[in-house]
Amino acid sequence: STHRYTLFPYTTLFRSGSTTPVTCAGGNNGTANVTVSGGTFPYLITWSPTGQVGPVATQLPAGTHTASITDAQGCTTQVQALITSPAALSLQAWVPDTVCVNAPQVLSASPNGGQAPYTISWGALGSGSPLTASFSDDQMVTVTVTDAYGCQGPVLNFPVTVLDLDQAQLTLSPDATVCPGGSVNVSASVSGYPGAFTLFWPTLAQTGNGPFTVPVTQTMAVPVILQDACGAMRSDTISLVLDTPPNIVIPDV
Repeated sequence: STHRYTLFPYTTLFRSGSTTPVTCAGGNNGTANVTVSGGTFPYLITWSPTGQVGPVATQLPAGTHTASITDAQGCTTQVQALITSPAALSLQAWVPDTVCVNAPQVLSASPNGGQAPYTISWGALGSGSPLTASFSDDQMVTVTVTDAYGCQGPVLNFPVTVLDLDQAQLTLSPDATVCPGGSVNVSASVSGYPGAFTLFWPTLAQTGNGPFTVPVTQTMAVPVILQDACGAMRSDTISLVLDTPPNIVIPDV
């Protein structure tokens, strides 16, 4: 007997692909898609190293992923898909560590990596860069950055010390009563203040803590002025009293 066969030409498997990148550095939301033509349908598509099956692979980290394609005749081909990732989102910021109370300060931050535009947040102080803020008390300034895909950068913390002269404790030597011809040592000290300061004694033409010797020729007030690097001033006085000796009268006998 005679058998008749119809032969169909085999067409070569052809494949093309596309990818979407990971949105955040270190993430795994990349995708890869492969399109197959030629060969004999149906196709079996497997992805390595994830083991996913089908033309689309999802939840992929950055790196190279390979699609192995086998058609109904057992013919195979491969295609590689490169999943890219943005650079890690980083942040630098500039915050003064010591400020004058309630004096405007410029804070700035510079992000890098990720995907612009960026959102820079300074917590309760506001957002953006540069940012002008003033401080009434010591506090921790926290700055964060988020990129266009919602990726979070590092959290930076900066302690800020506020120079408020009203918080300083100015201690003076005590008031004194002096006999005629006497003198007194006067002095002052400052505590509870982290910044630089100067003590002025205007009537004595002196600066510093002392002690300074003051001849008492009359009742007087000795002023002392405390001034800090911010230009703030406080003052107090030491009272020196010249004692009046008793008037002794000896009656005639």
